[in-house]
Amino acid sequence: MFKVIEPQYHCFNKLSIDRFMELIHMYSTDLSEHEKNKATFVIAEDRADGVHGGAFLYKKRLDEFPPELINALSDFLLPAEWVWDCIVTLSIDDDSILYKMNEVDRFCHIFYRNLYNRLKLLGKNEDVGFLCISLFSAEYIYMEEFISWPYILELKPQESSDGLFHGILPLIGSQCEAYQLQIHPAVPT
Repeated sequence: MFKVIEPQYHCFNKLSIDRFMELIHMYSTDLSEHEKNKATFVIAEDRADGVHGGAFLYKKRLDEFPPELINALSDFLLPAEWVWDCIVTLSIDDDSILYKMNEVDRFCHIFYRNLYNRLKLLGKNEDVGFLCISLFSAEYIYMEEFISWPYILELKPQESSDGLFHGILPLIGSQCEAYQLQIHPAVPT
């Protein structure tokens, strides 16, 4: 379901990346060309079902996050430390067969569960124990309805100076393990 595209492979996946960036730019234009070029993408696309989404992962310094998040993490990290930021988005076309078959809810559960598993695998490969997840307000509301990831810390859009949801998502440890135990086995990614 998901394809991981690291920076050195962007040139082979330009169409997928451009389509994914169109989704992100619908909500925000704050990402620079430099960030895009250095990002790792985890992309799911199924043209037949009209689905496109995934994650945009980019390393940035903690002091580049909203002040509310910096304050919450300042006891654990130095402001100049590098942290993985992850923007998640999902789009299902209005004329998708998933709507016609009444399978959108089921698909979203599978999508978000498998995305978390893919992010865990990526974290293991990169030796990263957590991600700072950023969600646009619409994505946050949409995702909150379908699945609850095991955030260690949550900063809701109305509490955030940039209007985004921010959460610290563990990729290792007891909360991650407890989450894995409460979900059913996922469809292979």
